[in-house]
Amino acid sequence: MAGSSEIDLALTAAAEFLRQKADPEKAFERKRYLKSPYDMLGCTVPTIRTAAKKVKRACPEPPLDELIQALNDYYSKNCHEDRLLANFAATHYVEMFDDSHVSGMFKDWLLDSHNWDFVDGICTWVVGRIALTYPDAYQEIESWTVHEWMWLRRASVLCHLPAIGAGTLRVDQLKRSIDLLIEEKEFFIRKVIGWVLRELSKHDPILAELIIDEFRDRASGLTLREATKYL
Repeated sequence: MAGSSEIDLALTAAAEFLRQKADPEKAFERKRYLKSPYDMLGCTVPTIRTAAKKVKRACPEPPLDELIQALNDYYSKNCHEDRLLANFAATHYVEMFDDSHVSGMFKDWLLDSHNWDFVDGICTWVVGRIALTYPDAYQEIESWTVHEWMWLRRASVLCHLPAIGAGTLRVDQLKRSIDLLIEEKEFFIRKVIGWVLRELSKHDPILAELIIDEFRDRASGLTLREATKYL
């Protein structure tokens, strides 16, 4: 049951806002598209982001322990939008987290994720941004490359996106992860390698081409099409 702290009340109000915006027809379509195991309200992503902003405005500086408990409560719910609400709300408090939360709370979230939209949001807007401030998080991220859970393996590559934008990419680490994953048959692994290299090509096309050439003979067609889209 939800608590009565300020952050609990803010999340409860945001969840009620989402239910006011529910669309059963969209819920059916989105559940089928995502193959989500959770109940679906049918809210759009912009609507969920608006709800997350409402949480931040209502509770700008919650105590860390209360924030973690409240976010974990929502990420454990059986409603897809409630879980995304926790994900998007966490992005507004990312400065409160450190590398211990990457190896703890957010790893637990990824282990409890069964869809790309959860994983991608956690990696690109939370974990990858934490690592920019707390580089020790990269050691944990690299360990995910060989994890049995496919979504953690995807995360080991995807978490580099914020560093690409910031110009602080750990090139050797990314290459080590790609080397271990490049021959995977999983669609979401092949796709993410290409996606990250495609984003790198926007910032440093020469480096992107060097990495692509290094793995070209082992890469899938999907990976290469994604990686070379802007080259």
